[in-house]
Amino acid sequence: MIFTARSGSTALYGNLKSHPQVFMRAEVFGNKFLPGEMEQTDDNRIKFLRRYWGHFKNGGQPPDGLSRGFKFQVTRTGEQFTAPMRFAKVANEYRPAVICLRRQNRLKQALSALNARRLREYSAMMKPGSSSAHVTAEDAGILKAFREESFKVNIEELRQLMKGIDRNYSYLDKIAERFEGRLDITYEDYASDRDSVVGRVMEHIGVDASAWEAGDTYLKITSDDLSSVIENYDDVVHFANENGISHML
Repeated sequence: MIFTARSGSTALYGNLKSHPQVFMRAEVFGNKFLPGEMEQTDDNRIKFLRRYWGHFKNGGQPPDGLSRGFKFQVTRTGEQFTAPMRFAKVANEYRPAVICLRRQNRLKQALSALNARRLREYSAMMKPGSSSAHVTAEDAGILKAFREESFKVNIEELRQLMKGIDRNYSYLDKIAERFEGRLDITYEDYASDRDSVVGRVMEHIGVDASAWEAGDTYLKITSDDLSSVIENYDDVVHFANENGISHML
């Protein structure tokens, strides 16, 4: 699964991970070390890929019969792969079932990124030692309290985030076009009809489309009524109008 930050990958990852015919890893290229305690270098990432998918070459299957996937976050800063086109070339040797996840509403994606920073700080305060910006069912109380706190948006920070998201999507598009037969999905479709979208994903992978669990990851906090949680909502509206994206609010 290839995606950009704050586009809903965690929820879909949970659905994939719950499937009995799928072995799903998170962002292996974003961790401190690769599986096997290998250093994060492009050469080692290729080694991991060849080992992880080795059984699938030439139409083969691993002994356990499981599909094997992972998340790959596309970003122009702090890249998880400094030579993504090389990654795509090697990955294509194994004819992968690629899922490309996008978020159509980039304004709300940027606001999600701002909220993630706040949530990370809030979670660390409420749960010492926690640094996660993802909230699950066990943290429902934290999420409820967090949502009840209004916040102020730094418009310049929002502007820069929007620019960064646009750059990331431009980069994602260049990588995605290297994979023929990929499945393109959006966060918005997932949010409005999760069962249908996840069913399409499972069919694309080639596994039972019904044997997955809903999971406990909540939808993005920007699913809420923004006018009730953003103190300077009028400033955000002005920013959106100024940039021709008022339809995204």
